[in-house]
This record gives sequence, C-alpha cells and structure tokens, in this order.
Amino acid sequence: MGTKDTETLPLLANGLESAFLGSVYSTALGVELAVYDIDKCIAIFENDGMTHEEAVEYFYFNVACAHVGITTPLFLQTQTLADFDNSFSE
Repeated sequence: MGTKDTETLPLLANGLESAFLGSVYSTALGVELAVYDIDKCIAIFENDGMTHEEAVEYFYFNVACAHVGITTPLFLQTQTLADFDNSFSE
C-alpha cells in the first residue's frame, strides 16, 4: 500500500472537533475533505464567550473564507430540501 501525499491529506479545523460531521471525497479534485456543521461551529465560538453576531462574523471572515489549499475543509449549512430549492427562486 502506498502512502498519501501530505498535500492531499484532509485538513482539520482546530478547535472545531465537536462540529465535525465526517468527510466527503471530491472526484473533481481527487481528494478527501473534512466537513463541519456551520451552526455547530458558530455555537462553539458563542460558548467561548462571543455574542451570536461576533461568532457569525468570526466564522465567515476567519474560518469559512480561509483557503489553505486543495484540502481546505468544507462547511455545511444544514437545511431542508424545500429551503434549499427556495433559496434559488428568490
């Protein structure tokens, strides 16, 4: 068995372990990516003492926008299929 190239190992988000959902394999990129729940990430920041608004701003500015290479983690917004469909019709 070969070893994985360190550039293609999935990156993990430090401090957000309890928001980890699992992983997904990207056939387009040929790599496995870690997946985190956005709402749980924000809740972690709130539990660390941030207001909800601060936690949301911190998440989107410092976490979601951080691109650290091909194996940057994905952040999932959980929603119903109906809400997902409606988001494209507005």
